Amino acid sequence: NYGNIMERRYYNAGAGDQLDHIKRLRYDERGRITEWHYLSPDDKPALDPDTGCAVWKVRYRDPNDLEEAVCLDRDGKSRKLGNDGWARRKQRFGGPGELLEQAFFDPDERPILSGGYASVKYERDAFRRATSVSYFDEEGRPGKGPDGAAILRRRFDAAGNLRETILL
Repeated sequence: NYGNIMERRYYNAGAGDQLDHIKRLRYDERGRITEWHYLSPDDKPALDPDTGCAVWKVRYRDPNDLEEAVCLDRDGKSRKLGNDGWARRKQRFGGPGELLEQAFFDPDERPILSGGYASVKYERDAFRRATSVSYFDEEGRPGKGPDGAAILRRRFDAAGNLRETILL
């Protein structure tokens, strides 16, 4: 599958089955989509009305951890993704599936808010459970997470059950 390209053609049934747009997908050696291109019926780059991207590229860290995602315009320049407002998302992992940090950037690679914060960092225990989650704004100062807190701390009992959540 590595490097394979698949093309999907979308037709407008209400307009006499005319070709509406094309999506061209590229896959890596594990069969994961690494990029897709949104194209007009005449095979030229166009902006996807749902995402605002003409090209979407992603990079994985083994096994399935998404390290980076970027939205590009028709000219291959970074652009904001739909309503989320970010153009690039970067993630850092410890072990497989163990997210340690996530950050959002605008087209000029400056930190930008998404979901109320520009970055989030996780501290994990020996069992890979998130024991502390800290949210930051565009300046790297404490920000607000989805629940309105800058820091969320969790305490687990010996059996691994969540016993306490503290919002700071």
